[in-house]
Amino acid sequence: IQLLEERLEGKLQGKDLQYFQFISDGARRMQHMLSDLLEYSRVNTSTDSVRLLSLKVPLEAAISNLQGQIEASNTQITIGKLPELEIIPSQIERLFSNLIKNAIKYNENEPKIEINSIQKGRFTEILVQDNGIGIDPQYFDRIFKIFQRLHSREEYPGNGVGLAVCQRIVLKHGGSIEVDSSLGKGSIFIIKLPNERAR
Repeated sequence: IQLLEERLEGKLQGKDLQYFQFISDGARRMQHMLSDLLEYSRVNTSTDSVRLLSLKVPLEAAISNLQGQIEASNTQITIGKLPELEIIPSQIERLFSNLIKNAIKYNENEPKIEINSIQKGRFTEILVQDNGIGIDPQYFDRIFKIFQRLHSREEYPGNGVGLAVCQRIVLKHGGSIEVDSSLGKGSIFIIKLPNERAR
């Protein structure tokens, strides 16, 4: 399709051009979807090793990789106290990256993100709070399912895979993820990770 685009540039008109644009857009969406599926499947096939590490390390790596988006959107990120846990660093970096990207994307103001943690028995709760558009409580379960979207692609781009990847990462670490939100009032993602992994 890319070769045809180059060869037919300026030669198509009317319906022919419209049909070709449909084909081209469909191919690009399929490419993104396959990429997202690969990311989703890699969570359970990853051979990366578990390390005892401060959660600030993968969080700071995620922020560094997203620096362009963060600066362009004037996003403010506040980081509280985060403990050391036994984690797969690359996956926890992806977890933070997906949540930060969503907080920026689903926001109609200057995004503000707060990341903190609370100790609760055998688990650490990591709280990722934003001031975005919020989520209707009736869709709380749906947002973690793969390819489930609450908005059209015209409103917000994407395939509905990011939060499904987040859930898969957290489950692989022996934890859970949930959301507390309401429309127009932002969201808090609550990630529970065990203080010690099962041996």
